[in-house]
Amino acid sequence: MSKADTINFNHEAIPFFSSFRSSLSRHAARSGNYPPTKTVDASDTYFGKTYNDPYRWLENLKGADVEAWFKAQAELTDGLLAKAIPARDALVQEWLAVDESSETARLLVNPL
Repeated sequence: MSKADTINFNHEAIPFFSSFRSSLSRHAARSGNYPPTKTVDASDTYFGKTYNDPYRWLENLKGADVEAWFKAQAELTDGLLAKAIPARDALVQEWLAVDESSETARLLVNPL
């Protein structure tokens, strides 16, 4: 990587990100609308020790219930971010203008 490609981290941004994380946590706690996450009776035994895996059902990424759970999580997150970042849409539009081919930026504008 050349010196021109190197990204210098702005240490002044650390308080911003810490404050943002705290703000997002407060919004999430107030919303109280977390999607329910079911648990299942699943376990594995390795070398005589049994490990419970109550969220194994989430490993089936093609399952309709898993897809619904992820969509509910995404809706909650989008709602929280919209409150925590009022200029989010303008920021996404700026990202798109910088990199029109960015799949990540397109997904931020039109999530699946």
